[in-house]
Amino acid sequence: MRIVRDYIQTFIGCISEPKAYIELLGKSKRKAIFFYVVTFFFVSILSMIAWRIQDFPKLLTSVRQTSNTLLAQVPDNAQFFFDSKTLRASGAQLPIELHDNNENFPYTLSFATNTFSFSPTDNQPFTQNYTDLEAPAFNATTPQVKAYVSTLLDQLTAHLNTTLLFAFPLVLLGKLLFGLVTLLFYTLFGQILSWLAGVIIPFRKLYKLGMYILPIAALIDTIAHGLFGGDVSLTLVAYIGIVILILLNLRTYGTRKT
Repeated sequence: MRIVRDYIQTFIGCISEPKAYIELLGKSKRKAIFFYVVTFFFVSILSMIAWRIQDFPKLLTSVRQTSNTLLAQVPDNAQFFFDSKTLRASGAQLPIELHDNNENFPYTLSFATNTFSFSPTDNQPFTQNYTDLEAPAFNATTPQVKAYVSTLLDQLTAHLNTTLLFAFPLVLLGKLLFGLVTLLFYTLFGQILSWLAGVIIPFRKLYKLGMYILPIAALIDTIAHGLFGGDVSLTLVAYIGIVILILLNLRTYGTRKT
């Protein structure tokens, strides 16, 4: 229980008063690593919850709208026969071209007898033989294709929570490793700020201190994204803000060398 109590006290100090970070300069690296891992554990949970509640519904709505736009261009009386090698159609002429005029990424899908192609407006088309796709054979009308796509999206939603549960360890590991690498660059920037402020903090200690700062900055970014949305990361901004507050406190207390 002591380790839990110490973590809670450290966490409260980190989010409530900048001078708490000054005391952490003298703590061991093991405690910094523990705080880093545990805080990112909670950050990962919050980020996945925010993605599930906020981002995924938007993504699913966009996918449904795109699929409806594309399938609306297929004649309703068409029927398709696919034997894993060639595509034949009744009531429609091949190749069938489906256009998505999305302003951010317009493209064209083309289904010919033996090939499928994906053609972004501003890039070279990508063409693939059906034999290379190893797709299963089917015989379906246009309404059946529309119903299959709708069912597939419904199944994706139904199994999403289980998928996220299995994906969580990978998300956490990715955040931990990416954070350690990112912290190298953040620490360099923090060292420049410390020199400008006239407060000398060795790189090694500033990096260790960053293992407290970065998870809190990531937490601020995750909460802000969950509340207000947006695609711009606030992690670096929060990191810089916390470092500046720490440096101001060090100058206030007259600490010029750590």
